[in-house]
Amino acid sequence: WLKLARPKLFWSLHRHTLRQIGRQSGLSALLSLLAMFACCAAHEDESGKIEEVEAMPEVAPKPVEAPAVQPGNKALKVKIAYARGLRNADWTSKSDPYCECEVVGKGSGKLTTAMVSDSLDPVWDFEGAVDCAEGDSLSFKVLDKDMVSSDSLGSITIPAAAFQEEGFDGEVLLEQGGSGLKPYLRVSITGPDGKTYPQGMAKSDEFTFSIKSKPLGLRMEKNGTIIRINQVLDTGAVPEYNKKAAPAYRVESGDYVSAVNGSFDYATIIKLVKEESKLDISVRKHVKETFEIETPLGVDLKDDKDAVDLYVKGIQTGKHAESSGKIKVFDHIIGVDSVQGPTTAARLSEELEKANRAPKTKLTISRLAPCPSSGPVDVSSITRMAKDDLGLLPQPEQPKANTAVVQIYVRS
Repeated sequence: WLKLARPKLFWSLHRHTLRQIGRQSGLSALLSLLAMFACCAAHEDESGKIEEVEAMPEVAPKPVEAPAVQPGNKALKVKIAYARGLRNADWTSKSDPYCECEVVGKGSGKLTTAMVSDSLDPVWDFEGAVDCAEGDSLSFKVLDKDMVSSDSLGSITIPAAAFQEEGFDGEVLLEQGGSGLKPYLRVSITGPDGKTYPQGMAKSDEFTFSIKSKPLGLRMEKNGTIIRINQVLDTGAVPEYNKKAAPAYRVESGDYVSAVNGSFDYATIIKLVKEESKLDISVRKHVKETFEIETPLGVDLKDDKDAVDLYVKGIQTGKHAESSGKIKVFDHIIGVDSVQGPTTAARLSEELEKANRAPKTKLTISRLAPCPSSGPVDVSSITRMAKDDLGLLPQPEQPKANTAVVQIYVRS
């Protein structure tokens, strides 16, 4: 061993190998070392000289195409977008994650993403196809790539009932992802036609992140009963958070602050932002929509020449904004005709005055993302605990369950 373990050997032949071994633990690391020394011995001639060998480059798993579709089966497209909050399985750096997808119990047609080096929030944007029979479930495994083996970073099985009727598009919580961790995987699966994914947002509707420093680096204002982020500045705690966050979890201009440290009250949020150094901020995403609409619009706008957009505070009766239903109170007009993108309220107001003299105009609006809905909900098994607005019915002294499902309908 001493004869083989020469400095020249270690630094010319196995710089890469030692780095990979440093990411392993226990038996895997020992086996890797033995394999390395065996490789060393294979390159030593009778005179004891070591043959120079270039370090082996990193090889990522290659995407595997799905097999031909069997009679009676369907080819479903699967998109593996990203993962977030993964466990760090390495010693000296971060994990090198990749993801596998396969039909449960079939053992063939496995899909494998590329590997993303040194990341706990990998973005793959991988798409492939699987041969699925009716009732087949799909298994997803996120793994850390190592020289000898791959360590599990979490897995989940999505049952057939979740995607075979309408498809699936959303985040799933990975099981066995690490003690105290909540790693998520973003997956999209086509519906029965095997071509189109269900309609859904490309980003997470709502998420929470933590910061421990100030200033925030945000310009905000009250928008109805919620706080809107008018601008994300170049410097501050939130811009620094954005540099490390996965794309779907970055804070953008136009997003909304729904809660801070668990509080939803506007006055309390403002107080917390001013006084507290550690903040858990919950953000609701915004959506943009561009459309043509007849003029004059008939909207009442907030008079704020220092703003970056036009805030709709009212809709006039009998005008095109009301009849079209395309503009709502609390919307923000961020583009008028050719004036699109970052600008000022004054510039947009000038353009809107011109547009009102034409038959039609093109608007881009920003508004709070709607709450996600998966369609009608089966409530047959839910016990009714309230009636009208008269309050709760008498509660049992010893409930049979410790979980309640509540659905609230709001009639406007």
